[in-house]
Amino acid sequence: MARWYRKAADLEHLQAQLVLARFHEHSVCVPKDLGAAARWFQKAAEHGNKEAQDELWRCYVLGDGVPTDPKQGVPWLRKAADQGDAVGQSRLGACLEQDVAAAARWLRKAAAQERPEACARLARLIDAGKALGAPAAATSRFLRAPPYPSWHPLRRARARGRWP
Repeated sequence: MARWYRKAADLEHLQAQLVLARFHEHSVCVPKDLGAAARWFQKAAEHGNKEAQDELWRCYVLGDGVPTDPKQGVPWLRKAADQGDAVGQSRLGACLEQDVAAAARWLRKAAAQERPEACARLARLIDAGKALGAPAAATSRFLRAPPYPSWHPLRRARARGRWP
């Protein structure tokens, strides 16, 4: 099976490149090879695949198949976020926490797509008094959702008057 994915990936098929990267990453049908996984993520990312861009960022942060260099991974994450990828937006917001305004902007975009980790991170920024303003509508829905207990950061932020 990996042989056919390899042929398609060599012909620039984006989904095949992503699948082949996952095969190498998780030792499915091929020996585990994080370097090969990173190379296939890179090829798919260069062709604009936002999932591959997220994964390439993760490879640089963890040093999976490439030298550990988070700064080299951030541009890939920004490309994914610019394409509207909620995971990329949430991760970029987390990476930019020293620039609170930029972090809040990306976290609001991810929260609007109902990414729980973005909602929680944004709530912590608001709770700490670092980010102000109205939350994304999805974040408000997330706050009222029954599965989230009373200790959740979004509920605490509202209780302290830092959430509209």
